[in-house]
Amino acid sequence: MSGAPERSEETPAPTTAALDIVIVGCGGFGREVADVIAAINARSSTGPVWNLLGYLDDAPTELNADRARRQGHQVLGPVSADTMAGRPHFVVGINSGSVRRVLAERLEASGWRPATLIDPDARIGSDCRIGEGTVLCPGAKITTNVTLGRHVQLNPNCTVGHDTVLNDYVSINPLAAVSGEIVLGEQVTVGSSAFIHQGLTVAAGTTVGASACVLRNQPEAAVLVGVPASELHSGEGC
Repeated sequence: MSGAPERSEETPAPTTAALDIVIVGCGGFGREVADVIAAINARSSTGPVWNLLGYLDDAPTELNADRARRQGHQVLGPVSADTMAGRPHFVVGINSGSVRRVLAERLEASGWRPATLIDPDARIGSDCRIGEGTVLCPGAKITTNVTLGRHVQLNPNCTVGHDTVLNDYVSINPLAAVSGEIVLGEQVTVGSSAFIHQGLTVAAGTTVGASACVLRNQPEAAVLVGVPASELHSGEGC
């Protein structure tokens, strides 16, 4: 995981004008990110922080494109540096960590800068570090001495306990609870309402299913389901 700067304030103060930003992906989470941007702007005491230009999406469905338009935003084109004349900030609003990595690396290689977005109603404890491209949705809570890598996603009302490390491209879904002193490897996905017990390590690429309860270390990538959680093998149902 690359180094993540300490977070010193919830909302960056604009210097002269709002910063241009695009969201990669106009699906459900991408549109939730647009709401985070709107909340940041609405709560800023110095004027709008971000100017949302719209969405980039390689294959938007007609339904998602229509929902984006109803938000007041357009799908600008495919995920390519050639779509935009300038080099705006960007954030990837896609849940899959592996897809998020590919798209983020593509844009960063072209000189685009990832934005870190923290909803005003997220809660952040003392001495936390948050990497570039990371999104904290409303109600997300991290306590003290937590480290979030680059392009991490914390969905609404999830919790992350003390001294925990979430490496790059981790996704924590709504209402999931990650206890203290945990290490999640890159591209781990924790499903809605899942629980991970204190002090555990979960290997990169692991998916923890919705409502699963993880009570032991997971040394290799796997899909974990159930209470207590166990590996889901090929051919088994959830």
